[in-house]
Amino acid sequence: MDQVGRPSKRRKLGDRNLPAGVDGEEAALYQDLLEMERKLDWVIARKKLDLSDALNKPGKTSRTLRIFLSTQLSNQSWQVAEGDTGPDADFSSISPPAWTMRIEGRLLDPPSRHAARSVKKFTHYLNSLVVELDRDPSFTEGNIIEWHRTAQTLDAEQDGFEIKRMGDSTVKCKIILDIAHSPPRLKVNPDLAAVIGLQEGSLQTIQNMFWNYIRQNGLQEKGDRRKIRPDAALKPLILQTMGQRENFMFHEIPALLKMCLSPADPVVIPYVVRMDSTTVGELKAFDIEIDVDDFAQKMRVREVMAALSPETAQQIQQLDEEISLAVVSVRHSKLKRDFLQSFASDPAHFIERWLSSQARDLKTVMGHESGMRGDLRRSDNFQLPWVEEAVVVHEGIRVSESLAKMMNPTLQAQR
Repeated sequence: MDQVGRPSKRRKLGDRNLPAGVDGEEAALYQDLLEMERKLDWVIARKKLDLSDALNKPGKTSRTLRIFLSTQLSNQSWQVAEGDTGPDADFSSISPPAWTMRIEGRLLDPPSRHAARSVKKFTHYLNSLVVELDRDPSFTEGNIIEWHRTAQTLDAEQDGFEIKRMGDSTVKCKIILDIAHSPPRLKVNPDLAAVIGLQEGSLQTIQNMFWNYIRQNGLQEKGDRRKIRPDAALKPLILQTMGQRENFMFHEIPALLKMCLSPADPVVIPYVVRMDSTTVGELKAFDIEIDVDDFAQKMRVREVMAALSPETAQQIQQLDEEISLAVVSVRHSKLKRDFLQSFASDPAHFIERWLSSQARDLKTVMGHESGMRGDLRRSDNFQLPWVEEAVVVHEGIRVSESLAKMMNPTLQAQR
């Protein structure tokens, strides 16, 4: 079978716990560090999930959308020279008086220089814009100008609008802006607003505040937590939406709130187009607070996720392998020490047990297994001292091979 395309198996780390009987101040410190590492790994794994969620759903931040209004005049009476209006003037070459109103907007840069600067245009933050002109309806030009977001306008965002009209008299205007909040904002009726202390907000925010009010005031019945008993502040709201009731169920909260919410009111800006010379070049600004995606937070999350790169994980895995090899070496040294200490404490008995073990191994090698099969069926046979000796030999061979592999690249690098 072709082994080239097969992915390499990840090496399983050995046990990094010190064997029983290895005491001392350093051993206690090592075990404390091991426990701290387990807790740190759990915290890092939890934070990775939080960062992943934050990356998929960026948070919101409040920014200022500034609206600029200005007026440009042309061919007004005070703009035409006296020679052009005398008895011999040719009025056929003079265009009728007109005016142009400009509506522009942009998102103000945040105070922090580290925050991301928005490149979205003005219409990106609007659902619709309506301008109502308060003037004689006999004008052939319309007095209501509308712009609405459609599938076509999404690909053609713009920084502002220009409205051109004929006339030489003052015109009162009303600019109505429907802001494209994300998520959409809803208006709270007075009864519900008196309970949660919020006039306008997103549906999730309103639901959270209503539920917090129920929990903080202990309105859930003790016998059945699904039932909610309204207090004096909630009773007028329940009477208005559900009628006379002593309680309502938890699953009825969305329907209750739906009856108390309506689309948020649009932003209305009054403006007057004046025909005198003082208005030329005058710029008026109006600020609107809106919620936008916090792309600066998203960038910070990306930087943190980049720090947790595969290269870093590979370095950590390599260090874990080195620690595992060191623990295996400690375990091997302890077995060797116990082996020699047993010999030093009672040499005669140790030699007898050692010869018995060697004789058993010799029978196995020579094929005289008739007497061994019964012993192999007993579990207590594997608790005898020969098992520890076999483990010492096996661990010694394995540690020697591992150390040789680690030292070989080092020697080649030195050459």
